[in-house]
Amino acid sequence: MIEAHKYESDFNDLCAQLKFIVNLKKNFIDITCIFLSIELDSINMMTRLSSDKHQKTIQLINSTLTKSSLSYEKLQMLLNFLSFAAKIVISERVFLR
Repeated sequence: MIEAHKYESDFNDLCAQLKFIVNLKKNFIDITCIFLSIELDSINMMTRLSSDKHQKTIQLINSTLTKSSLSYEKLQMLLNFLSFAAKIVISERVFLR
């Protein structure tokens, strides 16, 4: 864990030198790291969506299921978001081909 904090400090120093802005709310050093709303669990070697992205996914699906029609742009946005989520969430059965 001490090494992780050293690397975090080195990374923050490098970003400061390059004048990159780091949003510290999205980066945590712990057993589970959160980076760009993706939780990276280094102990269990798993990835998962953060709770806010998980809730957003459920809300998007539920709101889409209640509609009788959907514009092309809304469908494309939904599919892009679900494609992003599918790359992170490991499922036991794959339904996308």
